[in-house]
Amino acid sequence: MQINFARQAYQSRSLPISAQRCVNLFAESMPDDAKVPLVLHGTPGLRLFATLGAGPIRGLHAKNGVLFAVSGNTAYAVDTTGTGFSKGVVGGSDRLIMADNGTQIVAVTTTGDGYIITDFTTVPIADSDFLPASSVAYLDGYFIFSHKDSGEFFISDISDGLSYDALEFAAAESAPDNLVAAFVDHRELWLFGKTSIEVWTNTGNATFPFERVTNAILERGCIAPASIAKEDNTVWWLGDDLVVYRGSGSGYAPTRVSTHAIEFALQGFSNVADAEGSFYTQEGHKFYVLKIPDEATFV
Repeated sequence: MQINFARQAYQSRSLPISAQRCVNLFAESMPDDAKVPLVLHGTPGLRLFATLGAGPIRGLHAKNGVLFAVSGNTAYAVDTTGTGFSKGVVGGSDRLIMADNGTQIVAVTTTGDGYIITDFTTVPIADSDFLPASSVAYLDGYFIFSHKDSGEFFISDISDGLSYDALEFAAAESAPDNLVAAFVDHRELWLFGKTSIEVWTNTGNATFPFERVTNAILERGCIAPASIAKEDNTVWWLGDDLVVYRGSGSGYAPTRVSTHAIEFALQGFSNVADAEGSFYTQEGHKFYVLKIPDEATFV
């Protein structure tokens, strides 16, 4: 009897049906005239690049080719040798979401505070019109924030993450859910709610520059804001139903990409809302990485 090697990670709830484990390997289809139709290749490992402060690493962001990192309460710029240079203090202790305009990096904490990190220093956003934020994105000169625990989003003054106007806000109103994240892809603003998603664009309106794209409403939400990532010309995220989706392009319909085995595994994790998504490319293959902290990582 011939027993085939596992070709994917697919562990059914009924193990006699499928109990495949493919750890740190990925399958690659071969040409028609190859000796075998499919082979397994190894994925990259890890090596130490830098040691920055006492940790934990709360966020990483690349600006103009320079890596910025926040370790504990300290922001660092990191050179190509892994040496970190302190750029000031960032409050809080949890994960950060960051975006930049080429000069300033805005870092948003889980408590809703905002900080500006530059090549020289770090300062809190002190403008009284800055609202508690749950995420930040950047588009066309504006920093865009989802207003924490609400369905609204607001923007900075153009080219200035330190300055705000109390009237520069709008609401995603197609559903009554709160926003969890603002995300930009292909110059479109994706507003992720707990049970719905809206897509907006910059129309240059003098009153408020962003308007909703006609019919760009997805009746699917996002349970883990940090799971949102973009690659392969679209956006990927972990849905409110514990299914991994990708946008389908101009039609905006969410397309399921996870398997039943992964979806069954996700139901067993208590901290799935903290899931983190990212991408890497290896030899032409695009990999979406979904990490559930202290539990598992699916690729």
